[in-house]
Order: sequence, then C-alpha cells, then structure tokens
Amino acid sequence: MGQVKSDSDKIDDIFSGLKGALNGFDDLTKPTKDESTTVKGNSNAHDAIDNLMKKSKSVANAIEEASNHIKKTGESFEQTDQSISSNIGQN
Repeated sequence: MGQVKSDSDKIDDIFSGLKGALNGFDDLTKPTKDESTTVKGNSNAHDAIDNLMKKSKSVANAIEEASNHIKKTGESFEQTDQSISSNIGQN
C-alpha cells in the first residue's frame, strides 16, 4: 500500500532561507546623513534615505509574514497527511 507522507524538511529549508534573508535586512545600517551643509541635494538625500529605510522595513515585514504563512501551511499539510494516513491504516 502507498504511504501518505508530507516533507516537512522542505518547508523547514524554505523557512530557514527566508529567515536568512530577514537577517540580511536586520543587518542593514542607516547611511550617515550629511548634517553640516545645507544644500538642497542633502535635504533630498535625507528624504531618500528615510524612504529607503522605511521600504526596507516594509519588505522585511512582508518576507517575515510570508515565511510564517509557509511554515503554518506546511505544518497544516503535515497534520492533514498524518490524519489521512491514520484513516487509511484503519480501513
């Protein structure tokens, strides 16, 4: 008889990869802003740096959310597979 089996190792690998990407975002340091001059370009650069850091955090949050969904989905599949396997074994 066939065997019902999910592969939680693959889910763990994906989860670990995404977590690694998140660590890369955490390691980002905010660039130093030039506070000593008042040229318009510095003001624009300050805004660009702030926007970049906000977007970086937003991307990191989206990756973390997707990562958690993948992990939960994998766990759900594994539970379903175990339930189906148990039911098949009883019949």
